This record gives sequence, C-alpha cells and structure tokens, in this order.
Amino acid sequence: LAIMAPGTGLGMGLAIRHGGQVVPLASEGGHADFAPFDEETLSLWRYIRARRGRVSLESVLSGAGLERIYQWRRHLGDTHPDPRTARRIEASDDPPAQISSLAMARQDPVCVRAMACFVRCLGAAAGNLALTAATSGGLYLAGGIAPKILPELKHGAFEAAFLDKGRFRDFLAKVPVRVILTESAPVLGAARVARLFRNDSKP
Repeated sequence: LAIMAPGTGLGMGLAIRHGGQVVPLASEGGHADFAPFDEETLSLWRYIRARRGRVSLESVLSGAGLERIYQWRRHLGDTHPDPRTARRIEASDDPPAQISSLAMARQDPVCVRAMACFVRCLGAAAGNLALTAATSGGLYLAGGIAPKILPELKHGAFEAAFLDKGRFRDFLAKVPVRVILTESAPVLGAARVARLFRNDSKP
C-alpha cells in the first residue's frame, strides 16, 4: 500500500502486510525532486526554480504549491484573472483555499487552470509512487486537499497522468486509488499504534 497526503506539506508513506498485520513504513518522499513531464510542467519547474532554487514535490503538491502554480499561471499572462477574485485571493488569510474554491466554482480562469495543473502533477507523482513501491494493494490520497477537490480528481486528468507510464500503464490500471474522507484518520491511526505499544509493553 502507499499513501500521499498533500496539505500544509506533502506526506508520503508505505505499508506492507506481514504476519497478518499491516506494518507502516515512514517516508520522506515528499522532499524528492519534482520531475516535469511535459512543456507545461517544465515551465512551472523553471518558474519555481528561479525563485526558490531546488524544486521538490512538496513545493508543488501542497497548499503553498497550489498558490505557486496560481502565481505562475498569472505570470504567463495567457489567462487573465477576474480582478474581483484576484483581490479576494490577495486579501485572504488562506490563499490556497480561496484558489481551490474559486477553481471548483469555475469563477476565475486562472484558478481553474492552476487547479488543472495541480491535479495532473498529483496524478503523475502518485503514479511514480505506485511504481516505486509496486503498490498492488492500492494508493490512498489523504491530507487536507484531496477530499476538498474530489470532483476535480474524478474528471479524468488525474487518472490520465497516473497511468501515463509507458509500458507499465496496464500494471497501474490495476492499482486502486482511493481518497480518505475521514478527517480523524491520522488521530485514529496514532491511537491504534499507541495501543499496540502499550499492549506490547505489558509483562
């Protein structure tokens, strides 16, 4: 199994079945390099590289990453933002949430294109993780962003990027991808681990 959790940052993890138990494996995969996969994402990579230096997956696939993608789309100048919505984003305490909301409501063309790029990048990265771990048991999307953009993930762009891995397309087509909707999942998982440790420590 594998998990990706875009939110404030980008969490990643793996899990294997061993002795009837599911054993979690920690990962810092969110800090791996972001790999552009077409001319559009190469342009995004160059934009972030010029401003931040190294471009990690987390610098693209996170709340801050969505805001960077939005600023990049504005920088290109090929799509003009609605002045009213642009002001809402600039004045917001949570610009990524505003960008996401405006994109979902189709109220700003730059937000729509930024979200489309974010979804494609997420699909490509998820496909890479599924290949890296040979996740026949499935790939799970968690974190604060995925549940909020579920309709965007269903449009097909995520799946197309996820499957676009050459001769391994058929392998990935068999990997189930699910979005974790339970907000308390991290707390429930931590509680389960704490209980296991407590039981193991008893004489």
